[in-house]
Amino acid sequence: MPDVDKLIARNTQMKNMKTPWLPLYQALAMYVFLRKQYFTIDYLKTPFMLNFVFDSTAIHAAHMMAASLVGQILPNPFESFEFVPEIASTELTDEDYDFFQTVNEVIPSVMSLPEANTMPSLYETILDMGVFGIGSWCVDETDDYAAPVRFSSSDAKVMSVDENQYGQVDTVYLEKMMRVVQIVEKYGYDNCSQVVQKKYMDKEFDTEIKVLQVIEPRRERDPMMLGALDMPYASIHIELDQRHILLESGYNELPVIVARFWKNSNEIQGRSPAMDALPDIRAVNKLVEIFERAGEMGLDPPRMISSEDVLGAGKTPWGPGVEIPVHTNSRLGTDRRPPIEIIQTMDNPSWATQRISDLRDNIREYFMIDYLTDLNNKSRQTLGEADIRNEKGMYITGSVLNRVLVELLGPALDRAFNILLAKGFFGVIRGSVQDARLQAMGIQPKYISSRFIQSRIRGARGYRLNFISPAARLMKLEEAKGLQDLLTFATALAQIKPDSLDVLNADEMLRGRQRLNGASQKMLNTPDQVQQIRQARAQQQAQQQQQQQQLTQAHALKLMGAGAKDLANAGTTGFAA
Repeated sequence: MPDVDKLIARNTQMKNMKTPWLPLYQALAMYVFLRKQYFTIDYLKTPFMLNFVFDSTAIHAAHMMAASLVGQILPNPFESFEFVPEIASTELTDEDYDFFQTVNEVIPSVMSLPEANTMPSLYETILDMGVFGIGSWCVDETDDYAAPVRFSSSDAKVMSVDENQYGQVDTVYLEKMMRVVQIVEKYGYDNCSQVVQKKYMDKEFDTEIKVLQVIEPRRERDPMMLGALDMPYASIHIELDQRHILLESGYNELPVIVARFWKNSNEIQGRSPAMDALPDIRAVNKLVEIFERAGEMGLDPPRMISSEDVLGAGKTPWGPGVEIPVHTNSRLGTDRRPPIEIIQTMDNPSWATQRISDLRDNIREYFMIDYLTDLNNKSRQTLGEADIRNEKGMYITGSVLNRVLVELLGPALDRAFNILLAKGFFGVIRGSVQDARLQAMGIQPKYISSRFIQSRIRGARGYRLNFISPAARLMKLEEAKGLQDLLTFATALAQIKPDSLDVLNADEMLRGRQRLNGASQKMLNTPDQVQQIRQARAQQQAQQQQQQQQLTQAHALKLMGAGAKDLANAGTTGFAA
């Protein structure tokens, strides 16, 4: 039984580690992420702080950056990644290719389901990373066979994390408010504390209870056991106020994938473009506020009114068509000045427009908008100019794209793969009970590759991820150019020395080009299929050669027969003569 007191104390310790960041998170939420502008306050019954925000440049830039990153790494699940065998392609069999073809059809189909919540949750996670520097993407297994995987996101407000010795997040504590009815539906009435049970029986369904979920490496377990309580990661759900354990289970891999936008080596929390841009965000916000007030004063300037002419409770009516009664014996009789006089303000406050424009450009540069959303259609570019532009964008955004692919998308796909594999979505083991059962039902099952099973038994993953999204193609641009340059040089050299092409492995160059350019592996035939095609072609060529030889021989025999006949006729004619 887990020690609840130690877990709660650990939660408090991790929250204290995060405390120095909270003022920064509050400022970022206030100026950049208005949906979370009360970041450090759970409940505050006041209006939104919109009267403190006068410029939306950073808000728009953060959303544009998040949308662009999602579009770069996962434009859609069918054209963004492939699971491929981890061994050389020349060693693969048709069974291997059939298995991975099934994998690459099932996973994108599951992720594309509306119930999976893939794209909204990924967008929210990357937006959190761009603003707060840290975000998480959770991959949950469901009991619904029609939608077996569901994605969700959690932000730095509810999440406290810790790292292992390699700087990887391996501990996640999630502290969320749940309504009584949600707790009973999720954990079951009998597993709830007496307080929750009573509130449920009293129909206080909307009362909120704080629930802590602990996900951390299980220090004491038996690796030979298959139960949830001996899995590598422990998962414990606790009612914080009652110190009551709702559920204890486990995971084979971390279900909450935590990623940082940028990260200092001595910090756990991440850094973000919004943090770097915060001084300019505050400056432009203040400058726009002053600019708007100056414009308001220009349109409706302050007025100087004689003290003798103040009406009513010290207020003077003002507006179009308003009649303002004044005393004629007031200031007109002294210094001949009118009783109501406009105080002139600055005629043109446009002095601030250039500074505002510069600050807004700076903010967009912090969020890399020009490089993530390069939609230049104002001038025509040559192929070389386009390549230079792409290379420049890769140098600036490549590290961010690589971190998102490796630290966020890759582990999430690994988790989804393992869930669907365990549920039998990729097929069954040949000769297993499930195989016999399906065949008895008249269903021809799909089979898991025997080579993949052997890899799993050895402790390997049995596959590797090949990203084919626009971001992946951008990062492989240099390698693709290198391959193209090699082929161009080899072709030119072959004009001088024809046998130099013998050095090239044409099949591997073609498969390498497919991988670097992001084309699907389905576009290429398997090595077995290639061998069959070449054998069939060789047989056909051999048959054609044999037929050609037979025709040549027949033609030769025909010529020989005609010659013999002519010779015989010539001899007979000569004898008669």
